[in-house]
Amino acid sequence: SFLNGKVEKHNGNIKSLTLACLFDSNHDKDKWFYASERAATVYNATIHDSHGEQPEFLWCGSRISIHDIRYFDCEIYPVRNNRKTLDSKVEYGYFMGVTTSHALIKWWNPLHPNEILYCNSAKFNEESVRLPDGQLSLGSKISQGLDINSLPT
Repeated sequence: SFLNGKVEKHNGNIKSLTLACLFDSNHDKDKWFYASERAATVYNATIHDSHGEQPEFLWCGSRISIHDIRYFDCEIYPVRNNRKTLDSKVEYGYFMGVTTSHALIKWWNPLHPNEILYCNSAKFNEESVRLPDGQLSLGSKISQGLDINSLPT
């Protein structure tokens, strides 16, 4: 039917955003679910020309603030609440998204590669999304105005 094409356009947009998240973060297929969930959140926070409103607002009645949108896979320093006296207060990992209620932050620690962790508060470093080899991602190079043709890959 003609409605199927309308739905597939939105699915294609979310797929493109998901692939961009995965490409920029250098995650292969292992974190596709979190990238697609994040892409859908960003897509639903975008004001659409057809109705002049965010789909999230039309569906749920709540608006997503631009301040709630974080770069997928940016560096994150979650605050540890259940720590011992001499343990570090902060850990290190990568942002994977938020829960549906936006109450908890999902993050990934490379020391525990098969596990997604949750925290209440964290500090984000969105200026430099780094690849596993320590290089800046292509999106970070572009956003910082670096000449991507002169940089080693």
